[in-house]
Amino acid sequence: MNERSIVAVFDFDGTITTIDTFRDFIVWHLGPFRFWIGMLATSPLIILYAMGFISNDIPKHVLFKLLYRNYPEVAFRAACEHYARRRLPSLIRPKALSKICYHLGEKHRVLIASASLIDWIEPWASSIGFESVIATRALIRNDRLTGDFADVCCYGHLKVVRLKEFGVSLDNSIIYAYGDSKGDSELLAYADYSFYREF
Repeated sequence: MNERSIVAVFDFDGTITTIDTFRDFIVWHLGPFRFWIGMLATSPLIILYAMGFISNDIPKHVLFKLLYRNYPEVAFRAACEHYARRRLPSLIRPKALSKICYHLGEKHRVLIASASLIDWIEPWASSIGFESVIATRALIRNDRLTGDFADVCCYGHLKVVRLKEFGVSLDNSIIYAYGDSKGDSELLAYADYSFYREF
């Protein structure tokens, strides 16, 4: 029987970072005025989400579509790379980075599973040494963002689904999971070793 590999899976927003990067990226990239106009337009959906009537990906999707529909892909990717280099390092929790470095030093497989967009997570994650990022992707057509997501937001039980699709399961891996919100609860419950708001 093959020995199971050790895999450390980190949520990103609020776990590795101190704030929600989906919101922060928009404010950083488009400015607070456009962000708050977008938030005002989607406020009914945000209220419905807060009341538990809809999932969190619906207001996020609508806000992203409102602000980024038909946006040039090249300009978006450049902004994401710039954000990853210049802004993200200041948002990383030192304890999270220390734990990431521990797993990397032990030669464990280290992954991120996030509902935020892979476009600004991956440039930072690859520079640190993460094996891969399992996250939401912006849908591109004709070199422009459609405003839609290419797949359902990687949130809640979908983190476990996507992790299995990636080839990581309890059958072949010993899983450490790190999270900070209800969106990580299924992942934390699935893992062998779970850490909620701690490292």
